[in-house]
Amino acid sequence: MKKLFKALAFIICLPIIASIIIKPYQTDNQEEENDTDVIIFPFTVMIKDDKGSYEYTPENIIPYMVNALTPWDSLAEFEDTVDPEAKRQEYLKALSIVCRTNLVCIWEQRGRPLQLDIRGSGLCIKDFGAPSQFDEAKKAALATFGAVITDADSEKGTVIAAPFYTTSDWDMKIGVAGSGDGLSINYAAMLAKEGKDFYYILNCFYENIRINIPTGN
Repeated sequence: MKKLFKALAFIICLPIIASIIIKPYQTDNQEEENDTDVIIFPFTVMIKDDKGSYEYTPENIIPYMVNALTPWDSLAEFEDTVDPEAKRQEYLKALSIVCRTNLVCIWEQRGRPLQLDIRGSGLCIKDFGAPSQFDEAKKAALATFGAVITDADSEKGTVIAAPFYTTSDWDMKIGVAGSGDGLSINYAAMLAKEGKDFYYILNCFYENIRINIPTGN
């Protein structure tokens, strides 16, 4: 009988002893989760003009696209408000997300090529006239790195087409002012001047959307 009790005790204690001596295999789940936070779009953007061809990553070209849309003279009026730089940033963040969303949408519509030529797309780039403008546009692009607007009803998070328009005679005019065809560049500036953030601004012009911003930035 004593031998039977000893055998049972050994069988019961064996898993406990083994769990102390042998450490279970573990994967670094935390590291894997962190690695998936940042969205890197797997294509480059090709720009061609009379001087030659230029290749950009999507994130590097966003500030130049934002500059093409931004009425910098109007943003100078923000200086009369409290914390003008922060308010300009909210406006530039909204434009950054709109530019990136359209860029990715066009890329997907064209079959996800490794190199995207944006000629004929309605999207433009513009060189900066002042270093301070580039710094502000770049800061806004970095603050929204990888962020795009998606259809809230889409299970796959489909990136939407995000039209925009202005009352000026710029080349990228898409809609008529007040037509509700997308983001009004001038009215968005007014909202930012009033202290509205980029979430509020974008939701004023696009319905039923989700703004996907990577959490790793």
